[in-house]
Amino acid sequence: ILSISRSVEREQKFAWVGEIAASESYFWKLKSRSDIAITHSDELSKFTIGLQRSDHQHEFVDHMLGGNQGNVVITTSKAQVIKMLFLERVDLIIGNKSSLHYRSEALGLDSAMLEPVLPVENMSASLNIAFSLNTDKQLIEGFRKAFKSLERSGELNALKAKWKVN
Repeated sequence: ILSISRSVEREQKFAWVGEIAASESYFWKLKSRSDIAITHSDELSKFTIGLQRSDHQHEFVDHMLGGNQGNVVITTSKAQVIKMLFLERVDLIIGNKSSLHYRSEALGLDSAMLEPVLPVENMSASLNIAFSLNTDKQLIEGFRKAFKSLERSGELNALKAKWKVN
């Protein structure tokens, strides 16, 4: 799997290879939505939040809201969530800057129209390469060794710079 957020809830569910990037998440809105001003997570219940089903963000918000998801719209893909924000069908979405920029542009949408509203507390995560626990152990170990080699040689940092990954 490339890329997947590593979290406490997921730690034992995957065989982890290595970190690709750090990921600090924010609640985002359209810049044009001056009616949305949030300074604390307690205010989130006033707004509709778009999330992808079974994503780490969905898991986090479910936990944060104590299972009360009356103001949450669940979709099947990140693309749907982003489109809904641009169409003003939801007020807020969660994401990190590089991922939202890439995904918005891929959809033909201008990421400059987005702005972060509030950092998502305790959700900064790393984006990683991981395998299913059912994957052949030798294959996983081969990927781990190759990843470590890329790190040691500096090639991983060169690739991150080329692709503008933190």
